[in-house]
Amino acid sequence: MESFVEIGEACRIREFVTVNRGSKEGSVTRIGDRTLLMTGTHIAHDCQIGSDVIMANLATLGGHCAVEDHAVLGGMAVAHQFVRVGKLAMVGGTSGLMQDAPPFMMVFGTAPARVVNVNHVGLKRNGVPPEIRLHLRQAFHILYRQGLPIDRALARIEEELPHSEELSYLLAFYRSSERGICRASLEVSEAEKEEGREEFFDDLTTSIPAT
Repeated sequence: MESFVEIGEACRIREFVTVNRGSKEGSVTRIGDRTLLMTGTHIAHDCQIGSDVIMANLATLGGHCAVEDHAVLGGMAVAHQFVRVGKLAMVGGTSGLMQDAPPFMMVFGTAPARVVNVNHVGLKRNGVPPEIRLHLRQAFHILYRQGLPIDRALARIEEELPHSEELSYLLAFYRSSERGICRASLEVSEAEKEEGREEFFDDLTTSIPAT
């Protein structure tokens, strides 16, 4: 049987990394450009890895996983076979992904990992405009803080938030999921609490008339 591994340009592959070739005749395990695979990471057969991805030490992907551009997997994070990690997603160290990690979000926790917030730092570093970051934050609250069924939450995002390429991508990712999407964290993160405090003071400031 002849199958392949394709590795893009300017990738950095460190010590003890393993990459399995495709599992069927003519199949390909693919790694995009400028991807960093740190020590001991494992990419199983038939995985499709985008460009500018970071996999920290000992992060592991099961077979047929897909990791999209600019995603980050923290140290010892593990993904079940056929799981997708959306672009600009951040998966925390030691997390166990049983379902898809949505794009633009932060996911953390031992199996099952859960969505905890928007990946604010990653979005900002990659030049996503402030207004788009705001819309993604609003989408996060509709999806994970209002207790709506997923189909109603997606419909509400379409109806209430301004159209953008990022929101369209987010909606398409949810609707195309075969394994399901990581659920919400049951606890509000400290970052989200701080974000809420900032929003409160911003609203307070804008409500005070100028003198």
